Amino acid sequence: METLPPPTPFDLDAWVARSGAVDLEAVAWEDVARHPLPAGAVRTLRYMQDIESHTIIYLRSLLATRAIDDPEVATFLACWLHEETFHGIALGRFLEAAGHRIDPRPRERSRKSLPKRLEESRHFFFYYRQAEWRLRRPAVARVTRAIVDRFWAPVGSGVQPRADLDFLGRYLFGGSEGRAAARKVDDTIRRLPGFASVKLLEAWIDR
Repeated sequence: METLPPPTPFDLDAWVARSGAVDLEAVAWEDVARHPLPAGAVRTLRYMQDIESHTIIYLRSLLATRAIDDPEVATFLACWLHEETFHGIALGRFLEAAGHRIDPRPRERSRKSLPKRLEESRHFFFYYRQAEWRLRRPAVARVTRAIVDRFWAPVGSGVQPRADLDFLGRYLFGGSEGRAAARKVDDTIRRLPGFASVKLLEAWIDR
């Protein structure tokens, strides 16, 4: 029987202590317009701003599940909503300062920041730590893998126009550097119990 390494340690109290909103006053907004953005970057940032601003919609679905019965998960979700909401505010203000208006986007029917990279990596660490711990149970890993294989799609799928999602795939993961970044994402997920052979982002790009 395979011996799994111990899960990555996670200190929730330390994580919560570092949680907080983006400091909007620390950004020199008046300097933004001095650096014109490529059209592709504007389209990408608008997509991300929309996703971040609507985190509360995703949270609504999570609150209807047993996930919030776990005190650690419930605490994370409270911090997550607070931080992601301010990510959306910051991205929106950045785009407006750059001279790009934020308009409401039409959404397809759902089937059922640049300076914030550090905070987003903190969120991912929580997700990953939870997955490492929960997937150590073989039955959980099997069911989870089956669900991921069948239903996984990039964030925004089903609520954003398909044309925008396809554009992001080409813009962010085109070329050798983009493909290497996508492969790195998949390699990270393959380290989780039960996911050694999973094909996610690269397979989506190929499609």
